[in-house]
Amino acid sequence: MTCRWILKKVNSSPFLVLLGPSGCGKTTLLRMVSGFETPTSGQVMIGSEDMTGTPPNKRPVNMVFQSYAVFPHMTVAKNIAYGLKMEGIAAAEIKTRVAEALDLVKLSQFASRMPDQLSSGQRQRVALARALVKKPRVLLLDEPLSALDAKLRDTMRLELVKLQQTIGVSFIMVTHDQDEAMAVADRIAVVDNGRLRQIASPEDLYRQPKDAFVAGFIGKANFFEPISVERGDLLKVTTSELGELSFSLDAAGGDNLTLAIRPEKLRLDEEIGDVRLIARLGDVAFQGERSNVELILSPGRTLLAAVHGDAVKRVGEMEEGAEISVSWMREDMLVLRRDEDPNSLPQA
Repeated sequence: MTCRWILKKVNSSPFLVLLGPSGCGKTTLLRMVSGFETPTSGQVMIGSEDMTGTPPNKRPVNMVFQSYAVFPHMTVAKNIAYGLKMEGIAAAEIKTRVAEALDLVKLSQFASRMPDQLSSGQRQRVALARALVKKPRVLLLDEPLSALDAKLRDTMRLELVKLQQTIGVSFIMVTHDQDEAMAVADRIAVVDNGRLRQIASPEDLYRQPKDAFVAGFIGKANFFEPISVERGDLLKVTTSELGELSFSLDAAGGDNLTLAIRPEKLRLDEEIGDVRLIARLGDVAFQGERSNVELILSPGRTLLAAVHGDAVKRVGEMEEGAEISVSWMREDMLVLRRDEDPNSLPQA
């Protein structure tokens, strides 16, 4: 696996998240940065230094594993001090740095406790403190929140962001959870089958995905497959459901295209939008101020709408199977390349 391109981006991305499906190469890439794996080509650059041949214990990085790997027979303070002791750091400096690390992760009062006396969230903080006490230039996190329950995971996301902003160390985190990536990252690298699909801010990934894979992986999208694509003064795309729609010529290159619309852009039973369809109401998943609504166009063909405000109540009062109009603005549609040749993608 080649890793030259993405690692040179670390310095400009204080909190970089590697996002992709299971088995796509995210953790392998993280292990290359740490030195536990050797790339077949390219370089592992941290700043201006080539670390490709540097052993793991000599690299200015530290790693927090998914399992935390906290030593069960040591107190919290001894867990955090362990790496410093192995380096032969003076006892007085170890005491000072451990106290600073405990304060940083808000565990000062738990210094003498054993790991089995801690909650999952507290054990995760011990693992973070043990990694940070060595003052790495880059902190690597391999799905660090996956073992936590949903509510605690939300809390720890915010704490990770605050921690990174406080200490100013670059974070590289692996996750397959798009909500998690969007919540913490300054930039997200979407990885697919060992290659980088796109790297951008969360907002740019969502609003301007490079291709159909990214649009489908970041958030939700409704796709329409073209019957024909013509280029003249405008890009004309025809689909069976929508007929012919025109877009600017720079909307997307090539002829292997698909159209997409985000669920929140759909309007139900409103005279808004220049793209209109008639559907039947399917399942409605009520989620407080928002409802996710299934819209049935034909057997086996559905759309997803995310409705807010008054539309939540209005849709909730309708019978399943009722006829309902769907509309949206044509300029809100995404014109995307699909099935791009993987050899044309930047290597991760």
